[in-house]
Amino acid sequence: MSGLVNGSYDAQTLEASEDFVKYYEWLLRRIGGEIRGRTLEVGSGTGTMSDRIEHLCSELVLVEPAANLCAILEDRFADHERVVVRQGTLESVVDGEPDLFDAKFDTVVSFNVLEHIEDDVATLQTVRHLLRPDGRLVLFVPSLPFLYGTVDAQVDHIRRYTRRSLRAAVASAGLELDRIEYFDFLGMVPWFIVGRVLRRTTSGGGAGIYDRVVVPICRSFDRLIGPPIGKNLIAVARPAR
Repeated sequence: MSGLVNGSYDAQTLEASEDFVKYYEWLLRRIGGEIRGRTLEVGSGTGTMSDRIEHLCSELVLVEPAANLCAILEDRFADHERVVVRQGTLESVVDGEPDLFDAKFDTVVSFNVLEHIEDDVATLQTVRHLLRPDGRLVLFVPSLPFLYGTVDAQVDHIRRYTRRSLRAAVASAGLELDRIEYFDFLGMVPWFIVGRVLRRTTSGGGAGIYDRVVVPICRSFDRLIGPPIGKNLIAVARPAR
């Protein structure tokens, strides 16, 4: 993985997303109603989404494998009594501190993380065991393999999902989908141009302008058309009965 070296990750690739204020507000509108109670976030990065979902949770446990990002999380949430930060993979943290996970969770969330994990089914199986019987898993992942380009490679995406492949991974882990839907139809265009046509390794500057000007158009377009496909997938699942 080019971004993860000796347990550290290039924080700049994640911190850039802090400029996408309207984008994450849009995402939260789509998934915020699913998040409640005791919540676990798998792969919290620098806390971009953690900060936005904290108010929905009675307790928020953040697990991040990269040591440098975990240090950022600890600093960011130092004064937040309901937030617990742990460094390591999900499996290693669960094994090393079982008492923290014995009570299980009402919600597990993961934003742009599953695509980085070689054995995604194994991680989803771990998640299933950590969910309470009526708990929910909320996933946000990149979609459509034909969009995979230089930006995906630079940020260590192993895959982009289809509806079918995400359904299969979720089912193989013993979870049942409540819903699965595309997100950000128009966002496919700049992602394809940057990663497949221009073959750049970053999206370049102008994130703030894109967020203020383009994201509201993308949001309105999604609301009007469905959308039939999109740059990302949202999935909500629960333990199979």
